[in-house]
Amino acid sequence: MPLIKCPDCQKEFSDLAAACPNCARPNFKPAYSKPLSVNDFPPRQKSFAAGKEFKPSLKPLVWDVPLTLVFGIGLITALFHLLKYLSEFLIISPRMLKLKSGLFSNQEVEIPYDKINAIKMQQSLFGMMLGYGTLIVYTGNDISGIKLINLDNPQQIKTEIQTLIPH
Repeated sequence: MPLIKCPDCQKEFSDLAAACPNCARPNFKPAYSKPLSVNDFPPRQKSFAAGKEFKPSLKPLVWDVPLTLVFGIGLITALFHLLKYLSEFLIISPRMLKLKSGLFSNQEVEIPYDKINAIKMQQSLFGMMLGYGTLIVYTGNDISGIKLINLDNPQQIKTEIQTLIPH
């Protein structure tokens, strides 16, 4: 630690001191008088990714896979029901009840009113609240009946069909 002379008071003080202790003149002389070179600085650290391979984390997949499955199944189910809704028709004509269905192929069931033995209506709690239900039309010796699923206002449709059945 060399000593330097203060230009104002001519007293000696350390070259590392920020100011002269006698007159408080700031020390503008740097502590190192030799010029700095590249070797005087510490070596630069390698960047974080230098020489290392990083794989993507599997943490997002913990939620992505189940959510994709749930939404995918939900989307497929919704699409199936939409296509079924768009491809089924119930026609109440003066002579008979017709059920047409099919999107890629057509199927038609015609039931004359004099062949109808019974009409059964089923509604769940949500069906009663939202106004939809299922009608089952029994004909002849039919045990299982013809199901007309998810009809709007099934009670009104049942009443209309019953008024057209000859007694």
